[in-house]
Amino acid sequence: MKRILIILGIYGLCGFAYAQVGTWEVQIKNIGGAKETGTGYFSINGNGTVSGYSLTTLTFGVPTYSGTWSTGAKGQILVMFSESLNGQNATGTFVGKFSTKSLKGKATFDNGVMYSFNGKPLSTILDAAGNWTGTVKESGETVVESFTVTSNPDFVGIFDVSGLIGGSVIATGQVVTASNGTVSGYSIEGSVENTISGKANLSKGTLTTKGVDQNGNKFTGKFFKH
Repeated sequence: MKRILIILGIYGLCGFAYAQVGTWEVQIKNIGGAKETGTGYFSINGNGTVSGYSLTTLTFGVPTYSGTWSTGAKGQILVMFSESLNGQNATGTFVGKFSTKSLKGKATFDNGVMYSFNGKPLSTILDAAGNWTGTVKESGETVVESFTVTSNPDFVGIFDVSGLIGGSVIATGQVVTASNGTVSGYSIEGSVENTISGKANLSKGTLTTKGVDQNGNKFTGKFFKH
């Protein structure tokens, strides 16, 4: 499933200088398709290029992006981008409006899939790394889960997850935690793929989650860091 490239920057027009070149944290949402949310980190470069990566509830990997950007009147921006995910490539166009503090817009892939975005300049990346334990409720049953979260070595803000479900089933996955505590990602338990979303309070060491597996079964979870 293809992912959105969210790229923002402000280029000087009519003699004005660059006003916003840097990295943005962007909230991602599928428009009119499957339920899908996530977070991306995208850099606007002064030489007219863009780059970035993201993670969503349906990514099952970290897509990376590259492209070029140009501007129009009144804070508009146009990005031509390409996406790479698990050896597959896709292209699309991003159109948006932005200020120095916020951005809103839409990206359309060449296959017609669309994503909205809502972003702000990156200020903080929360550190979710550590050991977590809790319970998950699904179909009237409660199962104990424990997992370890580690920082991904290639993508700042992305975390790798590994653990045990019910003390025996191996689970792996990835999550991203936005600066407001919103959590998005996925897990693979045995051969079952799950979407994950939730909210973390890292100062208190708590995490609540909800999700759905590939068979449509919904679940909720509560976890504590130790």
